[in-house]
Amino acid sequence: TMSHEIRNPLNGIVASLEILSKSSDLQREKEYVDLAKVSAEHLWGLITDVLDLSKIEAGQIKLEKVPFSVQQEVYESVKICRAQADLKGICMTVDVDDGVAPLVEGDAFRLRQVLLNLLGNAIKFTPTEGRVSLSVELLEAPSSDEEVVLKFRVSDSGIGISEEQKRVIFQEYQQATGSIAGEFGGTGLGLSIAAKLIELMGGEISVESEMNVGTTFCFVVNFLPAESKRESSVPAASRPEDVPQLSILLAEDNRVNQRLMQSVLERRGHQVTIAENGEEAVSRFEREEFDLIFMDVRMPVLCGMEATARIRAKEKPRGTHVPIVALTAQALPGDREKLLREGMDGYLSKPVRQSDLFQAIAQVVKNQGETLGGGNVRHGLKSS
Repeated sequence: TMSHEIRNPLNGIVASLEILSKSSDLQREKEYVDLAKVSAEHLWGLITDVLDLSKIEAGQIKLEKVPFSVQQEVYESVKICRAQADLKGICMTVDVDDGVAPLVEGDAFRLRQVLLNLLGNAIKFTPTEGRVSLSVELLEAPSSDEEVVLKFRVSDSGIGISEEQKRVIFQEYQQATGSIAGEFGGTGLGLSIAAKLIELMGGEISVESEMNVGTTFCFVVNFLPAESKRESSVPAASRPEDVPQLSILLAEDNRVNQRLMQSVLERRGHQVTIAENGEEAVSRFEREEFDLIFMDVRMPVLCGMEATARIRAKEKPRGTHVPIVALTAQALPGDREKLLREGMDGYLSKPVRQSDLFQAIAQVVKNQGETLGGGNVRHGLKSS
């Protein structure tokens, strides 16, 4: 409930700022909007940390076991952090052992969360013109058929951590010193969450550091081997700019989110119809033709999951399938898998970034093939 109540208004703030940032022609206005956007993103990160910690303590985090590319997660993590490093003139390097398998089975999202935390800290505590490196080493496993053991190392040439400070660095709400908190900010949750996630992945984290020389965080985790052939079974997404104009039903009870999403989608040329709740969404589906439905999960009168179930039941006799992408402000572990099992085709957690929104649409278009947006097959797409 806290996640839902916090993320919904935060979605409105972040989305509004994204629109203003891209539409403002006045330089001073744009600067103020960009500052507000940075603050909103920072708030988003803090809220995510607090919610993650509460979920870990309640035992609600369950790791996924799906095929993913370690190399891709590593390079994407570095890519996300590179802009921040470039602002400080920090040199970032990455090295992945050639022996690391193309695919392993595990939780890619949680691995990236750990990497982003460690890289972000390394950049934050490294002076201008310093260096940060990330390496991945393949260790010998007891049985190559049973597990893939990887050692991750994040090093920096930063301010360092004393021996006394090392003893508390992984505790909740702890930073090295009060002066560090005052100078660099932060809640002291990031490393605690990273350590707990690594423990859930069957590993442990350690730190080596020398004051005013640098710090190295190492962690070893085990993954299951995955078949490379499974990679080809995942359809590649279309490019967002290649997506045709679609007729979209937006089922969302929050007025702010309605207006913002409608504005963003219509700017891309899509036609948007609003449904205030799940019951209205089902009624609209019966009367009108849509290429795609965005379905908020928590709505009055009829929730998004029940509305989806009714739509799918009505489609069965016709042999049709309209893509439905879930919108949720809960973002709890297992939500994505549960929603996909309930008949949805995609998943977006709030706050929703414009880039994620357009990428989700592009993925749906790719999955459905060229029939989507063609203007003559709406409301009657053949189920794959």
